Amino acid sequence: MGSLLHIDCFAGISGDMMVAALLDLGLELEAVREELSKLPLSGYEISLKDTRPQSLAAKKFEVKVSSQESRNYQQIKDMLKSARLNPQVKKDSLGMFKILAEAEAKIHGCSPEEVHFHEVGAVDSIIDIVAAAAAMNKLKIGQVSSSHIPLGSGLVKCDHGLIPVPAPAVTEILKGAPVYGGPFDFEVTTPTGATILKHYVQQYGSLPPAVIEAVGMGAGSRQQGHIPNVLRLIKLKQETSQDSGQVKLLSANIDDMSPEIIAYVCHKLGEKGALDVWIENIFMKKARPAYKLCLLVPAGLEPQLVSTIFSETTTLGIRSIPVGRHVLQRKIEEVKLSYGTAHIKIGYNEGKIVTAEPEYESCLQLAQRTGRALKEVYADVKNSFISGVN
Repeated sequence: MGSLLHIDCFAGISGDMMVAALLDLGLELEAVREELSKLPLSGYEISLKDTRPQSLAAKKFEVKVSSQESRNYQQIKDMLKSARLNPQVKKDSLGMFKILAEAEAKIHGCSPEEVHFHEVGAVDSIIDIVAAAAAMNKLKIGQVSSSHIPLGSGLVKCDHGLIPVPAPAVTEILKGAPVYGGPFDFEVTTPTGATILKHYVQQYGSLPPAVIEAVGMGAGSRQQGHIPNVLRLIKLKQETSQDSGQVKLLSANIDDMSPEIIAYVCHKLGEKGALDVWIENIFMKKARPAYKLCLLVPAGLEPQLVSTIFSETTTLGIRSIPVGRHVLQRKIEEVKLSYGTAHIKIGYNEGKIVTAEPEYESCLQLAQRTGRALKEVYADVKNSFISGVN
């Protein structure tokens, strides 16, 4: 599991604020620039500068565009699919633009494929979304939480004329999320910012219990009033020890779903923060063969994961049992090979290494990039780590 990220959007959120705050967590601009260079886009420059809104030190991410054209959803989708982006960056970028397209389609009464983006389809907005996805991937962010979301008020000018704040796209995207107006007479949460929240955030509320690793501050373009127009990101890590206390065991019996869909559900539950997910073969009434879906979850994520199980499966009920657990102390280290870099997960018992296994996703990406067999990459990573330890 990657680092935890808490989005403190006390003054709203936009795409450029998110990118700036992610970079302020300690990521070099060049890391994002390298991923953006894989897009077939020209006529723009990106920069990162220091600023001090209301005397708070923050970063400002800027995209200067010399030539700009609007694009429809299909054009953006084709561009992202054809680009040689990191697979996870491509997946996240496509996911975010799908959210935007579906919201605009609902507002304008057309299909997503017919949606023609204006501001959102412009070069700077494409850059914001792909840069945010690239930074999240580079920082190895896993679970994401957010504070409640202020939206602002008033009117904002767009290609269709004046529209109310919050913009229709923002209210459509944030259905189901906790929002409030806030002491702002202008737009503080943009459609791009709302999309980033919708795509990444797994739970809303106060800062979760964890250890602070880093804090990033991203400045917006409009500074007025007494509240600094800044987005604060807090990167966290969970304390892990051999006695990790109470978690919840959720389980559900399922006898009328295909294995393909159940496999998808397991993957989705893992993405949403389940600590472990597995399937057991069982027999139900009248010796009916069935599956038992099981997962371990942090108590704070139980409502969201229960909702996901109900919406994604055919079960009519879910068991919830408090359980204790013991886990090894763990960390992930980078292993450099002659043909690339991957990661290995290390488990410690009383300060001694007792297990070390290559991390699947990083090995898969390296295998795909180099054309090597996945088992070869696994073996190389493990052998390289063992030789380094000895």
